[in-house]
Amino acid sequence: MMGGYFIADTYYTVDLVPTRFHSVFVYIDGRFTYEFRERQPGFKVRSLGIGGDVQVHSVHFT
Repeated sequence: MMGGYFIADTYYTVDLVPTRFHSVFVYIDGRFTYEFRERQPGFKVRSLGIGGDVQVHSVHFT
C-alpha cells in the first residue's frame, strides 16, 4: 500500500501517531496515509523495524 509512495533520494517525514483505539495513524509529510491495528499495546513496544533500501536520518519517541 505504501510501497509505491517513496521516491529514491528524496527525504520524507514519517509520523506514527497512536490512537486511543488500538491503532496507529501513519502520516507522510503531514498527509494521512495509512492506519494499522496494534498487535500489542504501544507502551510495550521496544523496537521498530524498517526494511528495504532506506537511510534513516533520525527517530524520535514521545
